[in-house]
Amino acid sequence: MSHKNNQIALCRLAERCQQGLRRCLSGEPQCRQTQPAKGRKIRPTKRSRSTQRHGAAIVEFAFAAPILFLFILASVEFGRLTMIRHTADNAAYEAARYAMVPGATSSEAKEKATQLLATIGARKVEVDVDPAVLQPETKTITVTVRVPAAGNSWVVPKYFSSYAIEAKSHLATERYNPE
Repeated sequence: MSHKNNQIALCRLAERCQQGLRRCLSGEPQCRQTQPAKGRKIRPTKRSRSTQRHGAAIVEFAFAAPILFLFILASVEFGRLTMIRHTADNAAYEAARYAMVPGATSSEAKEKATQLLATIGARKVEVDVDPAVLQPETKTITVTVRVPAAGNSWVVPKYFSSYAIEAKSHLATERYNPE
């Protein structure tokens, strides 16, 4: 439809509305409001202020907020423990790789693992290198990293008091044996 046709249609609609309004104001019987069907009520289009729900959103938030915050804190806590677990795995592997080359010592391997775990702020870390003294004839090295969850939990450390994250890495050495 063109712009002119739209204007014509609007004018006709306005004329019909004016004619209907004149008929209703003159009191014609066809304009009187009919009664609703039996058992039905006519609902008002606008509610009065007394029936509005003041404060309902605040009450609903008060019920939902603790559950929402609980899920957020649990997500943060399990994310933190997962990060510690992955870093402990990586620290054990990197320490074993560091100790497998000729000339490395177990104390250097422990220091390497401790440095990696310090990047995420892990506390009370225990690193064990087996064998404790690396000899030229040592064939394999096992590095065990143990991180207690109680000292590294941000939200609820008392619930993880007996839980510890442990990671092991077992590698063959690169020792040269001329025999």
